[in-house]
Amino acid sequence: MRLGHALFFALVGVVIGWFGHANLSAPPEDAHLSSGLAAPESVDLREYHTHGPSSGADPVAAASNQLQMYLQAKNYIDAIAYHNQLLGSASSQVSSDQRQTILEYADKLFRQQSYHDALNLLNLYLESNHRDVDALRLKARILAVQRNYKQQIEVLYQARAYAYQERDIAELTDAIRSSVDKYKQVLLDLDNHVELLSLFQELVYLEPDYSPYFIELAKAQLKNNFDNDAIQSLGLVVHDPLVGAQAQQLLNELSASEQSDEETVALSDGTRDIPLRRRGNHFVVEATLNNRTRLSLLIDTGASITIVKPERLRSAIDGSLDRYPEHLFNTANGVVTAPVLNVASLVIGEFEVTNLSVGSLQLINTSEVDGLLGMNFLRHFRFFIDQEKNLLRLSLSD
Repeated sequence: MRLGHALFFALVGVVIGWFGHANLSAPPEDAHLSSGLAAPESVDLREYHTHGPSSGADPVAAASNQLQMYLQAKNYIDAIAYHNQLLGSASSQVSSDQRQTILEYADKLFRQQSYHDALNLLNLYLESNHRDVDALRLKARILAVQRNYKQQIEVLYQARAYAYQERDIAELTDAIRSSVDKYKQVLLDLDNHVELLSLFQELVYLEPDYSPYFIELAKAQLKNNFDNDAIQSLGLVVHDPLVGAQAQQLLNELSASEQSDEETVALSDGTRDIPLRRRGNHFVVEATLNNRTRLSLLIDTGASITIVKPERLRSAIDGSLDRYPEHLFNTANGVVTAPVLNVASLVIGEFEVTNLSVGSLQLINTSEVDGLLGMNFLRHFRFFIDQEKNLLRLSLSD
C-alpha cells in the first residue's frame, strides 16, 4: 500500500495537491475534495440559548459554554458540528476562540494519555478543517507516542503541504526526517525489506528533490533483488553533491559484482536532464501539448492530475471545453467544477505520455505559468529534481 494514500483525498475522479510557501503571495491552496461533516444550517447566536443562559446572556459566552459541554461529555460529533455551525454565523474572533478551545481540549486529552479520545476529536475536526497545521501537528505527536510512524509521516507531509511560514516548514521537515529514521529502523529490526522498499518508493515521489531518499531506495531495491531498479535510482543522483559519491560507490560495487561496465553505462544512458526554472520554492518545466502548444508547468508532486489553464487548453484542442465531463475540485475558494479531458500527448524533453487526463482549471497567483505538472505524467518515469543545477532528471520507469 502506498504511503501517500492518506495524503490524496478521494475526489470524483481527481485530486489536486496545491503549492505555495512563504515566498508566494498567499497561503497554499489545495484541491482536495472535502470529506468532512455536512455543515448544518447556520445558527443565529442571538437566538441560540439551548442549555444556556436566558435571552439577556452574552451569546459568545453561551457558545463557549455549549462547546465545552459537548467536549466534556465526549460528544465530539456534536461538538464539531456545532463549531462548523458557528463558522457561518459568528465573528472571526469567536470562530478563532472555538478552534482554540477544541485544540486545547485535544491537547489536554493527549497529556492525560487519552490518546484514543484525542485522535477521535482531532480526526472529526480535521474532516472539515483539513488545512489546520496546528491540528495536524498535534495528531502527529500523538501518533509518535503510539509509535505509529507510518501514519505520522503521512500527517506530517500533509501539514507541511499546508504550511507557508518558513519556520513551520523547517520544523515539519525536521520532524519528517526524524520519523522516517525511526520507521526505517523499526522495519530494519523486523527485517521487513518489502515495506522498506514501499516506504522509500513513496518518499522519492513526495520529495523528488531530497537525494538521500534515493540512496535509501536503492538499498531497499538491492535487498529485494531489484538490481536494475537500484542502478536507475542511483543514476539519478550520481552527480548530486550531497550523495553523489555514495551513489557512485554503490554503482561501482554493483558493476564489480553483478554487472559489466558496459551494462551499467547502458542503463544509465536512459537518463536525461531537463532544464528547470525556479519559482520561489518550486520549479517550472517547459512542455508541449498535442505537439503544438508550448506550456510552462509548475511541478507539483502533490497533484494527482495535470492541470492546464482553460485558455491554453482551448488553443491546444481547437475547440470548446463545454462538451467534456466536469469533476469536482475543492480549492481554498470552495468547491468548483471543471472539465477533465484526455489529450493526445504531453511532451517534456524527449519523454512523451499519450492519452493523458488533463483538468481545465483557472489557478490564482500563477500568472507566469500555464498550469501544474501532476503525478499522472510523472509516475511513468523515475525522476529527481536537482536543486543545485535546476534540472529535472528523468529516466523511463519499468
